[in-house]
Amino acid sequence: LEISFLLSNMPRLNEWPNVYGALNDLQAEIGQDCYDAIYDGRLPAAHIVPAVRVSVLEKIWKELVTADESLSRLDAFTLDRNLNIFKTEDRNRLEIAKAEVLHSYSNGRPTGSAGQMAVIRQELEKKTRLFPVRKLMNRAGEAVHLLKPVFLMSPMSIAQFLEPGSVTFDLLLIDEASQIRPEDALGAIARAKQVVVVGDSKQLPPTNFFSRLSDDEAIPVEGEEDDNHFLDDVESVLGLCSGIFKNNLMLRWHYRSQHPGLIAVSNRNFYENKLLMPPSVLLTQSSKGLGVSFVASPPNSYQRGGSDGGRNVAEAELIAQEVIAFAKANPTKSLGVAAFSVKQRDAIRDLIDEYRAKNSKLEPFFSLSRKEPFFVKNLESIQGDERDVIFISVGYGRSSDGRLTQTFGPLAADGGERRLNVLISRAKERCTVFSSITAEDVRAVPGKLGVNAFREFLQFAKNGYFDVPVDSGRDFASDFEESIATFLLANGYEVKPQVGMVGFFIDIGVVDPNASDRFLCGIECDGATYHSSRSARDRDRLRQDILEARGWNIYRIWSTDWFHRRQEQEQRVLDYLVGLQNGEAAVPEAVPGGRIADTAPRDEALVPSIYENPITPAGEGVVTGTGVEATGNVQLYKEYQPDYTYSGEPHEQPFEVLKDLVKKIVACEGPIHIDEVAKRVATCHRLERAGARIKRVTEDALRGSTELKNDRVFWRLANGGALVVRDRSRVTSNSLKSAEFLPPAEIDLALCLIIKGGVRVEEAELLQHTAKMFGFLRCGPDLKQVIKSVLASNVSGKIRSEGSVYSLRG
Repeated sequence: LEISFLLSNMPRLNEWPNVYGALNDLQAEIGQDCYDAIYDGRLPAAHIVPAVRVSVLEKIWKELVTADESLSRLDAFTLDRNLNIFKTEDRNRLEIAKAEVLHSYSNGRPTGSAGQMAVIRQELEKKTRLFPVRKLMNRAGEAVHLLKPVFLMSPMSIAQFLEPGSVTFDLLLIDEASQIRPEDALGAIARAKQVVVVGDSKQLPPTNFFSRLSDDEAIPVEGEEDDNHFLDDVESVLGLCSGIFKNNLMLRWHYRSQHPGLIAVSNRNFYENKLLMPPSVLLTQSSKGLGVSFVASPPNSYQRGGSDGGRNVAEAELIAQEVIAFAKANPTKSLGVAAFSVKQRDAIRDLIDEYRAKNSKLEPFFSLSRKEPFFVKNLESIQGDERDVIFISVGYGRSSDGRLTQTFGPLAADGGERRLNVLISRAKERCTVFSSITAEDVRAVPGKLGVNAFREFLQFAKNGYFDVPVDSGRDFASDFEESIATFLLANGYEVKPQVGMVGFFIDIGVVDPNASDRFLCGIECDGATYHSSRSARDRDRLRQDILEARGWNIYRIWSTDWFHRRQEQEQRVLDYLVGLQNGEAAVPEAVPGGRIADTAPRDEALVPSIYENPITPAGEGVVTGTGVEATGNVQLYKEYQPDYTYSGEPHEQPFEVLKDLVKKIVACEGPIHIDEVAKRVATCHRLERAGARIKRVTEDALRGSTELKNDRVFWRLANGGALVVRDRSRVTSNSLKSAEFLPPAEIDLALCLIIKGGVRVEEAELLQHTAKMFGFLRCGPDLKQVIKSVLASNVSGKIRSEGSVYSLRG
């Protein structure tokens, strides 16, 4: 047999030296076992290349593990635990960021009762004759802005209520910019330091009804060039910014639709298939579930001409019945009805009102107080709306004589594709199309994108044209994924590779054996798609969160475990799938290879406690009949009370004893006037007054202490606590109530606190509030002079003056 085999293959005998040489060259790489199997012919020829490849990769893996021992310790349990710790910490970080923003706002919020805050407090107390908004913003705009840092206003409201220069915004965010004219937005832009413009050029532009009535056609002057011709043609601020700014960014994630079919036609026709859409857990679209569905309305029912022309009453009747049925079956869902024309909208609305009158128990469903109330609108007024379910009434169709015109209202006009795009992208869960005509009834018209896209939408709704999310037609992205799929197929499960469309794919979809129209779960692998992700947050948290929010069960298999602990992983994935089929918990806690409970504890210490202490008026304290209670940056003045008295005269005391005494006094009352320190020293020696000798030895003791510092005649600890304003209304020493005994630094702090609380304060009001903060009932000439001198010197450098009005810098 061997001789006959050799004789029959004589022409190939000269190939053996090359094969033998190549095999010997590979011996060190593939190992002796693989070499012997190939040489002896025990390995079929078709399996040689895969076997060599696996052997080489195994050797590379062993070398990598030798170089980095941590690779050998990787397993699914460790990887899943680290992954869940990351998810928990990432969510915590977002919560901390929210708390930090709120904490920053709380600290900067004005709560005083002077200046602009006085105006606001007076308005709050009024019952009638309130200031108009524009007047209030003129008189207290900065305070309003600090109290409410975020303004939600239209461009026209900004022009109406905010006088130029009264408010400046750090950031202006223009949403739905495609519907705002450039001239309307420029006033808002001029009030901002930074502008972010968000919009969709494929949706409706601003209406030009009034501009057609009022604008005259500009007549160019011969010989003159119009440098602003670009602006004449720009229809919205979105177009203006797109033409001027270069840092444009497309937001590719489509957040609204829970089924790719809801946006598939728009994505195909208007967005060049660039939108990223999570795949649906359903294999097919359903009129009762997710996606786009088609309901045929009665044929030849479109009315043409006459007072009732332009409407399809039979279709409106069908929709009204479906609305009532939906309200009964889905009281918690939101619903909207969109019609292609105003007349069809009115017909639907009238019939729904008739049915509502007969079903009064359904009125809560139609209440306008709901978060997303029911509506019936025509396609030109629906932009910006979204509902769980949208009913679309095409209305157009064949008349009773079977005639069909190909006008289709605004769809055939310029920009008709924008109206269609807005209309067919409003639903979050399901869009049901009611129509008496199908795609076959609509003629494709070159250059009429609106009509052509409408034709495709009808075909897609009825027949599932370019069928959406299930089978992408893509093959497995790696041998790893194919190996898992082969195992599942061998165990009786139907699988589909790369489930999804347009950049968002699940590696393997496992079809539910009990329901062939949906997926049982999705299996994610750490293959090429995983490694190519730009951020860990997108790859490891947001992606899975989005999929699970849309009903997916996600199971992750790590390549290291699949190759090194294959039997264990095979059993785990089978147990997981059986558990899902039986309705059991998806994955036991802390089980490698699947989802586990978040194991990272939330660090409560990282989350700032915003309201640990009650918020009081910006350090001004709580005013009572006798003064100001201690709170925040305002405290009652505490006078030094000696533990014991000294015998003899102060100048007879050892210098170290005297230094210790003045340190205690300054620690208690600093900053304190040097004469007041001398009085305390005299009191401690049972003397009634401090003469020149006591003042001299007191000053020597103060200057001899390295732990004290002075600001001219006022002394305080060199490393003392924070400066506070002290209310002197209850002190026993009369000299403390003298204006000259008020430390300038303390006065400056009081001024800053009052200005911060009042935002912008007139000088006379500022002087009165400062005196009150120190516990004085009135601001006499001496006190007024002292405060004004500190105000003029601006000790802290924080106070800014505009004539007789004061505010803080920055």
